[in-house]
Amino acid sequence: ANTASVQETAIRVQDFQKLQAAVALKANAEMTATKAELSAVAGALASKASSEELERLRVAMSRKAETSSVPKKADLSAITASLAGKAGVSELQCLSVEVARK
Repeated sequence: ANTASVQETAIRVQDFQKLQAAVALKANAEMTATKAELSAVAGALASKASSEELERLRVAMSRKAETSSVPKKADLSAITASLAGKAGVSELQCLSVEVARK
């Protein structure tokens, strides 16, 4: 019975780590602009925008990146609900610390 419990815990930890990696990968993919996208924006703006306008756009984009990289309460609730039966309290606390760091 003890061995089964250890194996079950190991499986839960693996599931949790896979989910955590998938969430991080999705966030990184959505937040990273491709070179083609950046080139297209730069090309479109080169002849139309002044330096001040480009700086305002850069600031606006960085603000958007900061806010869109922060998980919403609904996202966290969904993750917590899906992990509630699978992850231990200490694992959830580790995840909350990692989310807070980001």
